[in-house]
Amino acid sequence: MTESLLTIEQELTALADEMAAFVERGEEVPDALRARVREYVQREELKVTAIGNVLMRLKREAKTCADEANELTMRSKRKLASMDRLKKFVAQVMQAHGIDKMESATVTLTRLAGRESIECPDPSVIALRWRRLIPESFEPDKKRVADALDAGEPLPSGFVVKQGEPTLRVYR
Repeated sequence: MTESLLTIEQELTALADEMAAFVERGEEVPDALRARVREYVQREELKVTAIGNVLMRLKREAKTCADEANELTMRSKRKLASMDRLKKFVAQVMQAHGIDKMESATVTLTRLAGRESIECPDPSVIALRWRRLIPESFEPDKKRVADALDAGEPLPSGFVVKQGEPTLRVYR
């Protein structure tokens, strides 16, 4: 069954045209021609079945791959969450004991201060200068406030600076 479906369909079309010519002339369609049509119809059925089987198998395999990819993604997320919990714990222990850096022969752990973030507990008290227009609403423009702080301006009213959790960097 190495013939393509296209080849089989082309041959069936040619055979059908040949049969139609016999009918138009009012002649009897030869048994040999009818036998060839039956043969090609059988080939077509086998080919369609084979193609359908391959498509169904590929769909099953694709689903299996997607399921495996999803499981790997979930495993990766669990591993990253475990890593984050351990890093947070070690950073807290180091902070509690005033340790900024720990070293072994192969690894260095460095505690870094948490990142500061600009928070706005009550947006209603913020001057328009410190807001940006989001379609249909105003929201605090924390980036602009951070830039102003970096430029030496005082913290506008309504904003507070919040210290983030300490983090841990691992070097090899």
